Amino acid sequence: MAKKVLFWESSADSSEFLKLFLSNEMTSSTLVSLINLSGNSIGRSERKEALVSRVAGLLGTGEIVPSQILQEYVRMPRMWLAIKLGKHAKEPRLRDPNLLLRNFGDAGWYGPVKNNLDGSSYYIYTKRVSEPIEYDKDTNRITKSGDYRWSVIAKISEGYVALHWYGFGYKEDPGKKANQFPFWKYIPSIFEELEHLTGATWQEPDLYNLMLDKLWNKYLDDITYADTHDWSHLRIKAESSGVALNARSSMNGPSEISLKGLLALADALARSALTSLSEHSETAIEVDLDEKEITREILKNALLKALIKD
Repeated sequence: MAKKVLFWESSADSSEFLKLFLSNEMTSSTLVSLINLSGNSIGRSERKEALVSRVAGLLGTGEIVPSQILQEYVRMPRMWLAIKLGKHAKEPRLRDPNLLLRNFGDAGWYGPVKNNLDGSSYYIYTKRVSEPIEYDKDTNRITKSGDYRWSVIAKISEGYVALHWYGFGYKEDPGKKANQFPFWKYIPSIFEELEHLTGATWQEPDLYNLMLDKLWNKYLDDITYADTHDWSHLRIKAESSGVALNARSSMNGPSEISLKGLLALADALARSALTSLSEHSETAIEVDLDEKEITREILKNALLKALIKD
């Protein structure tokens, strides 16, 4: 999968920066939305390279403006999310975010970008992460390098702030394997900086109740959301009565249980319970296939929740 952070080589042509931004940091669906905003039509089979060229051209002719690109950019969903609850006192004007479309820019804060849909404000934090590309083995000196521009989007609204971003792999040494950029080291200080800039008082939410009660009950237990939302169990970490559970969707070392196996256990227990009820009930339970599947899914989720919480 392609990295979703911008990478800029020291020898790159600055005239191509806009296309590099559109290609690396924006999704194809977002580019399509921008083209539609301009009132232009688009073919179904257009590749991303063609979409990038069209959006760059529309910006050049004034059919779309930088603020429209930035609004679509900050609203894009991203892999990682961190939230805090509380209030902020002000929304200061920082560096012009339009600069990020055509220049690598300095590290730090840009914004705000106003969301015309709900009135919330977005700020963009960027960090420069250097990576050597080539080096001279004889002198052990780097001969070619580049920089990742890691961007964190901060949405500030009434009662909360949400940071979202992509992770990426990079090499500290051209001859070594790529490592995950340790973004978790920087998120706390990013919160602190933004709190200072906006005069905010934010606190971490109760994630246990948020995930296992509010979100679970709304999007997993309530079947009315099944057609519009897709809930996937990626990783579980829980502790109760001195017993720790650490499970994920793929194995990662001997100390972690496969989440796939945990889901299979909950499913098997659900099937067994339904079969037992059907066989031993004084009144035969007659349900159609679809209803039986829904009942099994509800019971499976209840059992999985019990395994996590209790």
